[in-house]
Amino acid sequence: LRINLTAPANTATGLLAVNDNVINITGNNSVTVANAPAVSMTNVVDASVTFNTVTSTDSPSNGVLLDSVAGSFAVTNALLVKNAVGDGLVVRNSPDLTVTVPTTTVNSTAGDAIVLQNNSTLATQVSLGQVNATTDAGNGLVVQNAGVTTSGGTINATGGASIAANNADVAITLATATSTNSTGPGLDLTETSGSVAITTTTVNAPTGNGINAVNNFPGFTADFGVTQVSGIDNGAIGVNIRNAVTTTPHTHNNKDTLNRNHKNRARTQNPNGGQ
Repeated sequence: LRINLTAPANTATGLLAVNDNVINITGNNSVTVANAPAVSMTNVVDASVTFNTVTSTDSPSNGVLLDSVAGSFAVTNALLVKNAVGDGLVVRNSPDLTVTVPTTTVNSTAGDAIVLQNNSTLATQVSLGQVNATTDAGNGLVVQNAGVTTSGGTINATGGASIAANNADVAITLATATSTNSTGPGLDLTETSGSVAITTTTVNAPTGNGINAVNNFPGFTADFGVTQVSGIDNGAIGVNIRNAVTTTPHTHNNKDTLNRNHKNRARTQNPNGGQ
């Protein structure tokens, strides 16, 4: 099946697949949709789907949904979701699905920008390349019982954490991660393995702790780069690092101190990680 689809400005989903055994889409395919999801796949046993570009604008729900899908989903150029009322890109309940995207852009979502949930807990399962995500009222990147790899980009979350990872395997590289007015922590890494490397991390006025790195696994490393945490209140903590699986990780910064109201470089690393 070969598809080049530009849907009219209505509520038609670009590609809808529900309860299907085999879906095979090859060639130089593109999906561009307004006022609807670009792709929605649920309960697909064997998918082999490749698109050149995938674009959804002003969807009343998700921009792209992959739920209970096995096989592969790839975008060779770019995936773009803009102004989704729900979450932008959602991959869930799909432990046997690999996702490969070189550039992932999710802008101005009313929910979470990217949600990866109940998939394989291997970082290589979902590769999102350069990630550029902004939210109006949600988390930037959610990784729960799942894995993800990013190669760069920016996350700017309003009303949620820039990254919220729990029981996850990650290889996250970003230029900036920013959270403003999160309803919980500004950045949360819990029971996580792998690595996080961010050049500049900013958290402003979260309800919870500024940065949480809690109960992570041996070898896990987190380098938050130049780090600014401000607006902490209600007894919350600026940077909370504790309860590694073996011994407690330690922090480094360029002044050997961390002032939660000033810019510093902060790194956490489990001693088993080799530094």
